[in-house]
Amino acid sequence: MGQDGRAEAVSPLVTLLESNADKDPYLRHAAVMGLVGLQDFRWLESIASHPSASVRMGALLAMRRLERPEVAQFLSDTEPHLVTEAARAINDVPIDAAMSDLAQVNPSAPLSEPAMRRVVNANFRLGREEYAVRLGNIATDKSLSEGIRSEALESLAQWPTPSGRDRITGIWQPLSSYRSAEDARRVVQSVLSGPSQTASPDWVAAMIEAVASLKLETGADWLLQRVRQEALGDRTQAAALRALAGLSDAPRLAEAVAFGLEKGQRRLRSEAIKWQEQSADSLISLRKALQDGDLDTQQAALASLQRDTSPEALDLLNQWVGKLAAGQVERGLQLDLLEVVSSKGSPEMQAKAKAFEQNLQESSPFKEFDIVLEGGDAEAGRKIFLEREEVACLRCHKVAGQGGEVGPVLDGLATRHPVNYILESILTPNAVIAQGYESVLIETKDDEYYAGLIKQENDKELILESPEDGLITLDVNRIQSREKGLSGMPEGLYLMLSKRELRDLMAFLSSLK
Repeated sequence: MGQDGRAEAVSPLVTLLESNADKDPYLRHAAVMGLVGLQDFRWLESIASHPSASVRMGALLAMRRLERPEVAQFLSDTEPHLVTEAARAINDVPIDAAMSDLAQVNPSAPLSEPAMRRVVNANFRLGREEYAVRLGNIATDKSLSEGIRSEALESLAQWPTPSGRDRITGIWQPLSSYRSAEDARRVVQSVLSGPSQTASPDWVAAMIEAVASLKLETGADWLLQRVRQEALGDRTQAAALRALAGLSDAPRLAEAVAFGLEKGQRRLRSEAIKWQEQSADSLISLRKALQDGDLDTQQAALASLQRDTSPEALDLLNQWVGKLAAGQVERGLQLDLLEVVSSKGSPEMQAKAKAFEQNLQESSPFKEFDIVLEGGDAEAGRKIFLEREEVACLRCHKVAGQGGEVGPVLDGLATRHPVNYILESILTPNAVIAQGYESVLIETKDDEYYAGLIKQENDKELILESPEDGLITLDVNRIQSREKGLSGMPEGLYLMLSKRELRDLMAFLSSLK
């Protein structure tokens, strides 16, 4: 009815929406498509204030399909689920003409978590000073959840250099407007200068990220206090020290390092070792850390050694290059050592390191990548998986219910496969393709052809998911031939990452148990 554009179609479509009461999504979809087909927006406006929430939902969904900015009127609807659906429509499509309406929704209103996340994202996307201020207000609003407040701070941290991928949908939607880092700095500074916040470790971690990302020099004292705040936990304390090292406040950094060396747990102490001042005493402690410390401590000691330009430091580095050549350096430390040698080693040391790498390459294909199997940072790897556009892991793979469906779900990956298998799947994705994701072209004895993914196979039948025909069940005795297709994961994707980044990604994937 609606496709004919006839006005008399409105009444039966409204009756269908009202009587269905959102019970059957297929009927609702049919009615919505009828409303879309009317090609006269006046009819949608006329039912947008209908007493039935189901009819209003139909009007809302039709406006979404038509990308009408008038969908913003539902942001003030009395039904919370309509408000959420309107927020989804504006942010997810997106409907740019209504984005400012979404950004200006009162955060104190009883909004659902999905709706509130889109309010935060709308302010982030619009990118002007007034919207940065709104994010600051959200970050300090104690009536909101810690997750939403933290997300507002994370948005401010990314303000000057936003990812091209939308924070909610993961779709590639680059932001073109100029964004002032100074706007975000002023807002974050006002949050730090405001009333003392009783906040969760997640909120504090988000604030640390904002101070570090924005290079907020006035946040140095706040960071020092966070280093000393043992209740935050080792990881957050270490992040505060790392952020402080990125500023130019040497006295406070020295205080933080001294605290970390004396009282820090594993991560904080390692971070303190990395940033301690160069001296004869510090070199003695580095020598001891390399000899007797755990892997984290050894990695931190090498990072500190990279900053030490003394002849004694170069001599210590040379000793460890000798151990590397003799096969006496554990795998998790090899990449760190190679990086230090590459940046500051003598020509002799660099020649030894190059010979070590050459031996790995010649021993077997991809053997040189064994150095990424251990020693990575799982949290850094998680960010690569979720955020790096070049490799787009999340576009094809799903973790914890988030991501695409082109490739296998990765929850529990490390319990199903050893780390070597995971690495091989990245380096040579066509070597072994996970069951259910093998692309094949099948020719039957009746001269019929089918292409798709093998979802299941036994000695009697094969179930193929075809893009054209959906699920097809074939008698294996009817199959004349099959031609294996390529993996959906492109070859050479690992070349988009440095070996350190690949090691971090491996650490994250190996943590999925």
